[in-house]
Amino acid sequence: MKKRIISLLLALVLAATLLPVQALGATVVASGNCGEQGNNVKWSLDSDGVLTISGEGKMRNYSSASTPWYNIRTSIKKVNMEGGVSSVGKHVFYECTSLTSVTIPSSVTSIGKGAFNDCTNLTSITIPNSVNSIESSTFCGCTSLTNVTIPSSVTSIGAWAFAYTSLTNVTIPSSVASIGGGAFYKCSSLTSVTIPSSVTSIGMDAFYDCKSLISITIPNSIMSIQSGAFSGCTSLISVTIPSSVTSIGDSAFSGCKSLPSINIPSSVTEIGNYAFVGCASLTDVYYTGSAAEWSAIDIGYSVFIPSVTIHYNSSGPEDSTIYNAATGELALTVYENKKESNVRETDYRLSSGAAVSCGNSKGTTGKNGQVTLSYTGGDVTVSKNGYVSRTISEAALKVNPTVWLQKESDAYPVISAVWMDDVNDIMNTEYFLPLVQSEFHAVRAEVSWGNSSMQSLKLAQGTTTVDISDSSNTTIKWSDKFDLSEDILVVATNTDGKTASKTLKISPDTTATSRLEGFKVDFCDDLKFTLPDNILGVGGESMKIGLYSNIGVNYLVENGKIYVAIGGNFDEKKTEDGTKVKSFIDSVKDFKKNTKKLADMFRGQTEVKGSWGIDVGFNFAGYLEGYFDENYNIQWLDSGLIVGAEGGVNLTSQFTIGPVPVYLEAGLKAKLEMELALFVSEAAKKFTPDGTISGSLAINVGAGAGVKKALSVGGGVEGKLSPEMQFKNAVVSSAMAKLSFGGYLKVTFIGLEYKHDFDPWVDKVIWEYPDYSSHADTYSLEDDFYESAYDTGSYSQPDLSYLASGSPFLANGSGVMLQAARAVTVDSASTFQSNTYQNAAPQLLCLPDGTMMAVWTGYDSSRSGMNALCLYYSRYDGSSWSEPAILDNDDTMDCGFTLREINGAPCVVWENAASAIESSDDLDAVAAKMSISAARYVDGAFVIERVSDAAGADMMPDVCAVGDGLSVVWVCNENGDLFANNGTNKIVCRTMTGEGWSEESVLYSGLNSVDSLAVGSSGDTLQVAYSMDTDGDLTTSADMEVYINGSAATSDSVIDSGVQYENGQFYWYKDGALMSGGNEMVSAASNLRSDRYQVVESSGVKAVLFTQSNGVYSSLYGIFCDTTSGTWGEPVALTDGSDYIQAFSTTPSANGLQVMVNRLAVTGDGSTGDPYGEARMDILDLTLGCDLAVKDVYCDMQYYVAGNKLPVTVTVANKGRQAVSQVKVTFLAENGTELGTETLDISLPAGVTQEIETGFTVKDVVQGQKITVQVTPVDNTDINTADNAAELTLQQHDIALENMSWGVNSSGQAVIYADVVNRGYTASGTLTVSLRKGSETGDIVSSAKVDSLDTLGLQRVSFETAYEEGVVYYLTLDECEDDSIANNSDFVVLRKETTTTGKTVSGTLQAAGLPQGETIRITLSQGDAVCYELSAGEGSFSFTDVEPGSYTMTLYHEGFVSHSYDLTVDGNLLNLTAQIVQRGNVNGATTYGKAIDASDVQCLYEILTIGKYDSSCIADKDYLNDVADVNMDGTVDVYDLQLLYETVSGIV
Repeated sequence: MKKRIISLLLALVLAATLLPVQALGATVVASGNCGEQGNNVKWSLDSDGVLTISGEGKMRNYSSASTPWYNIRTSIKKVNMEGGVSSVGKHVFYECTSLTSVTIPSSVTSIGKGAFNDCTNLTSITIPNSVNSIESSTFCGCTSLTNVTIPSSVTSIGAWAFAYTSLTNVTIPSSVASIGGGAFYKCSSLTSVTIPSSVTSIGMDAFYDCKSLISITIPNSIMSIQSGAFSGCTSLISVTIPSSVTSIGDSAFSGCKSLPSINIPSSVTEIGNYAFVGCASLTDVYYTGSAAEWSAIDIGYSVFIPSVTIHYNSSGPEDSTIYNAATGELALTVYENKKESNVRETDYRLSSGAAVSCGNSKGTTGKNGQVTLSYTGGDVTVSKNGYVSRTISEAALKVNPTVWLQKESDAYPVISAVWMDDVNDIMNTEYFLPLVQSEFHAVRAEVSWGNSSMQSLKLAQGTTTVDISDSSNTTIKWSDKFDLSEDILVVATNTDGKTASKTLKISPDTTATSRLEGFKVDFCDDLKFTLPDNILGVGGESMKIGLYSNIGVNYLVENGKIYVAIGGNFDEKKTEDGTKVKSFIDSVKDFKKNTKKLADMFRGQTEVKGSWGIDVGFNFAGYLEGYFDENYNIQWLDSGLIVGAEGGVNLTSQFTIGPVPVYLEAGLKAKLEMELALFVSEAAKKFTPDGTISGSLAINVGAGAGVKKALSVGGGVEGKLSPEMQFKNAVVSSAMAKLSFGGYLKVTFIGLEYKHDFDPWVDKVIWEYPDYSSHADTYSLEDDFYESAYDTGSYSQPDLSYLASGSPFLANGSGVMLQAARAVTVDSASTFQSNTYQNAAPQLLCLPDGTMMAVWTGYDSSRSGMNALCLYYSRYDGSSWSEPAILDNDDTMDCGFTLREINGAPCVVWENAASAIESSDDLDAVAAKMSISAARYVDGAFVIERVSDAAGADMMPDVCAVGDGLSVVWVCNENGDLFANNGTNKIVCRTMTGEGWSEESVLYSGLNSVDSLAVGSSGDTLQVAYSMDTDGDLTTSADMEVYINGSAATSDSVIDSGVQYENGQFYWYKDGALMSGGNEMVSAASNLRSDRYQVVESSGVKAVLFTQSNGVYSSLYGIFCDTTSGTWGEPVALTDGSDYIQAFSTTPSANGLQVMVNRLAVTGDGSTGDPYGEARMDILDLTLGCDLAVKDVYCDMQYYVAGNKLPVTVTVANKGRQAVSQVKVTFLAENGTELGTETLDISLPAGVTQEIETGFTVKDVVQGQKITVQVTPVDNTDINTADNAAELTLQQHDIALENMSWGVNSSGQAVIYADVVNRGYTASGTLTVSLRKGSETGDIVSSAKVDSLDTLGLQRVSFETAYEEGVVYYLTLDECEDDSIANNSDFVVLRKETTTTGKTVSGTLQAAGLPQGETIRITLSQGDAVCYELSAGEGSFSFTDVEPGSYTMTLYHEGFVSHSYDLTVDGNLLNLTAQIVQRGNVNGATTYGKAIDASDVQCLYEILTIGKYDSSCIADKDYLNDVADVNMDGTVDVYDLQLLYETVSGIV
């Protein structure tokens, strides 16, 4: 098998094979096989549209769109199945929309899942008596199917079997034992169904939304009615529930609005949430058990509408009365709080000895806190010494016959209860607010004030408060005021300043979203794709899309609307964080307009790992919006999904040429942003893409070999893979993949070159669907490059004429100063020598005396041909480098060397041609001349000795000190076979001591191809390590193993290679990790993707440097270790990636690291030949230290409030070479003033980027202020401070649409209205609000202009349009400058009006000067009688269920002048403007939005002096006089003017 270079691709679709078309006759247009065993069943389609299925045995099962006739399915009008066929396969007739008739023979025993799914013209079908089951979705979506005969052989009906059909009646035979979930889902024409007593289970949603179903009799074999079983059966008027039933599931009968009554047997022990909600006609429930038994039933939330009457011991209306008709008794339970009334927490126990009375009936609770009274109705009073007495209404007792008592207190208020809608005590009992409805609730507290009186009574959450009363109800829309996932308090304060508070037990009811639990985001199942055999060496590679961790799905339900946020970063404890969910959703919608918002949206997300052919991080951001219809089912309106994939991976694939490993490194980089709609599959519980996925993967394949080898490989392949998939309803409808690539590769082996050009540049579609075709003519890198690389005849002598002009030596200051890596500062980086040999492979050595030695392969112009290649050296004496000198001037070629320090002095071993290389020599001839030489640096010069002769192919020498001598070790093949991998290689050694050189000794023989060799010593003992191919196949690498002293150190299925020796340890590369002494030193997670590495370990530094190719480019990287914690960082770029690093060598220096590199200028992409220009050698002096760079700064402007700490998230990267454990964050104003500092402990290794959570306390809010956020290390030195800071502009533009609602006016028109509020810090410009129909981007019905709004300014907008039931309308703020778009739109659904005669009276309340948190009392009165009352702050107010008639609406607040309006309520009044004016604000009518100021003094002065009553003042003169009577003495005079002047002066 040829070597796999890279795992390139994402999976596209599960491939299937189209069968060949054969002509069987003149009328047959297509035919083929469709049997489970292949040709056991055949098919043919004739020109009349008749599909004939014939043969013996079972048909094949298919996926939904993979049948052999799927592409011609619309031609099928009739199906004839012949005898002998025993099954109808899964999905076989899926979407055969022209099919009208089917004949199924008696030989068929099973009909597969989805067999006739979406056959929309099929009207009837007869199922033979041989079939024993109807599988799931068999006839789902057969919208014309009106008649079906189910035989007595059938024992089960699967889920969704007949969903979405037009069946009018169904008789289920007595053989059937189970009816699956959704079996008759949305069969809207079904009027009757007979369920036999054989049926023991009816699945969830079995008869959901069967709108024509009139009656149903449930057999006594059923024990449980599942969730949603009969939900939405709007015509259902009769239900018989047998005594066998023990539980009624969630929403089982919800929305059955015609059902007048229901009989529930005493066998029922559980009734689920919303079981009968939306049953508008339901008035009576007849329960065969007692009141006590009813109380014992586990009853869920919002089971019945409030007006339902429960009849006990009753099987029908003829024998029922309220409560216990048989005994006339009421069972009551009393609890008492052990804690004092001013303590917020409660600790209840059963109360004994409490007196309970109702009229003449009296009793006392026993030890169990219970009492039974004779009861015929009315209020009940409960009292006990030391506790506050309570009187409970009959309506409240019907909801819960339990009373809670609180201890008396003379000093503190005693809060006994908080009543919602007069019947639910939300302080003492858990209440789950059904947010699926948009409704107001009446709230009242029950408080005893003791010896004092009320000063204030509020509901509070943080800074939000709402005034309530203890004598009348206040109307509240909970989700508009409070976050129901957080605690809400009731706070009572008396006139003595004593306060008591209690926590309400109210929380959002998430039952309505329970159907979404378990939903996930999925890219469909089994999307996989097998590459053709000849694509870039990855032939046959099978890949698929996979997600490795769950994507977060969060819900928000409020006011009848549902919002689903996909992929956001939310608190796990708060599944309904409303502000975050809505803000996240709107950011998804807006991401195209502002890419910064997309980055903010992805901020802090847990990255979902997946595979698109590469291990890349996905960011998911999606949303769905919808509403609950009258049956509490979700109707989805809008959706979207963004997939952002960024990142990539470098995968190294290795093979060997001869004994030398070659690495083809794939740098795959993905960056794509895809926008899709989402398809909701309730049956599969998943959200799947609906739309087109398209993107691109950059494929950069670079090549290289180790720096000390006789062979080097340069160049690379650059390309792009462009996949595209089209989804429709979660099914892939089409797909393709296009591959384009080209490049240049060059192998240099002992001086000779093999060049390979990709000609022409490949640009082809490699795969398509639904044609299921893999294109066979794609370019084969294996055949065209690999095999030629093993042919010695492919190699030729190089053209070295580019070196004839010389190689200027620039090491001592005459060269150009260079930058090592962009945005990384180093002490110095300069050119050592220019116009160097492209394979110079320099090595650098730091010696104990502080000097350095550099050796490289260079060019001697005095020699001819390849003999001009020789080794040069230069010595650094501490101040300058010596002029380059030839190491061995023997007029023959030198290459493949190793430089070591032996006993304090440099020593070089290399491959030395024993005789001159002739111009006619090929690779075999050159190899036969290569021997091994060694040179020791003695007294300022190298002493050279020939170590081996040219008896074979000698290569890969290494040297080390052993005792007082040295040993030279190399690899030899006596046959001169460079590509030998057949056990003919050996490792040879010669040792030099004071007595001279020893004879050659064979250390290890019978070896296959050796790819790396390293030697060291332990005392007087030589240590040898090597890596070797073990399977005899040079094109594979997973079998490469490491041996130490002849014994296998590894035995695994991954590559082990690149052995090195440093500081007494052997190191080697192991599939992305660096091993040391058999232990993992640098893990694969640190992204070491090459065995062309060097370990540096000395005082103060521990690092691994390596090169990584990226197409025709190559860069130098370093992974640095925190020597304190032992933690390794991530790769840090040490060169900028703009050229090709052919080789490098590093050594410790006084300041950090000295690195010598040979770098080639990149002048092309390889499409037209050699992409490389001039080479040069540079020396980089890399200073140790950290380099903190502030990449991004983010803050949440909602916290930009004076006195608050503004939380700031700073993204910091450490681009240096040392870790940072503590940083100082400084915040500076524009003028340099320090706003705050914070010192933080962090863990930031070199190469790592992380987010730091910090902030500062805001002293003054300055809109538009630009601050500088600076991050500096505390425990380290920053080597580059230029990027330590970033700027952050503090501003907030926030225009909000609030309190959106609607109603029908007296003309029958729908009025849709909302408040436009400026919640930002600056005045707005003119705004446009649009009414859109259907969606947020739908057609504009009407628009309205809103004038500039000051901060907290408010203006109501309203639109009148025709009332159309079920239509969705959006209000949108168009082209609005806003930093928070989450509140720029909202929607309402025009639902059917209820039958109540109550009307809505609502509008805008204006009260300039009203202190923050305080409210205005508003009453609706008839004469002296207050009929309705509420409290509201500035903004909107609303009365609901107001009976038609004439009223006086009055506004009250201390310090304000009461104002009254006469109203006639004969329909909904939706756009009132109610204004109450602060006493003294005589100019209030025209300066609304301003409190008392100098203009009021001027206005009053003009009234008193010239009698100026005009439009500049309040138009109602009598009301104006009341406002102007500042001292309230009944007269407007100069004393009022004086008092008003003093008031204004005091304000100023």
